[in-house]
Amino acid sequence: MPYITDTDIANFLDQSLTQAQKDLLNDDIIPAVSKYADDYCNRSFIVSGEQTETFDGRINTFFPGYPPINSIISFKVDGSEYDLSSVYNYKIFIKTNLTPRHGFKNVEIKYTSAITLPDDLKHALVRWAAEVFKSSTSAGKDISKFTAGSVSIEYENSGASSDNAIPSYAKGVLDRYRLEPV
Repeated sequence: MPYITDTDIANFLDQSLTQAQKDLLNDDIIPAVSKYADDYCNRSFIVSGEQTETFDGRINTFFPGYPPINSIISFKVDGSEYDLSSVYNYKIFIKTNLTPRHGFKNVEIKYTSAITLPDDLKHALVRWAAEVFKSSTSAGKDISKFTAGSVSIEYENSGASSDNAIPSYAKGVLDRYRLEPV
């Protein structure tokens, strides 16, 4: 799900967009930047409502995929309800007093989550998409100089890091929200 709109980018660039420019943003650039953020951070940022996840037993600390956790609806071990008074919500993880017995995917947790895109992350994605949009005539390639006959074109370095050319300002923000893969 895209996190930003063509209007966000038009406002950031302080310019009006043609329909062809909006199509380029909505069909290519915005979905790509949004998906990159999800993939890089190992999470999705716009999730609401009830979530159900299963975990292996023999541990008493669980890290659901959509923090922050608003509330725990149910906690089951081998299909049996677990006393919720012994289940603690720490917003980014859930902990129990007792360790559920060992088993493969034998712990089911239902919880609610309402994740919204943090403002600093939205700004970084808008800025990044705007830079990709402005440089779209170079097809997003990282070319420093190109010569054809008597014509020479030199592109300015936009502060991109070596990590798939993600701009350093965007990487710094994304790193704050990145979850380690489980």
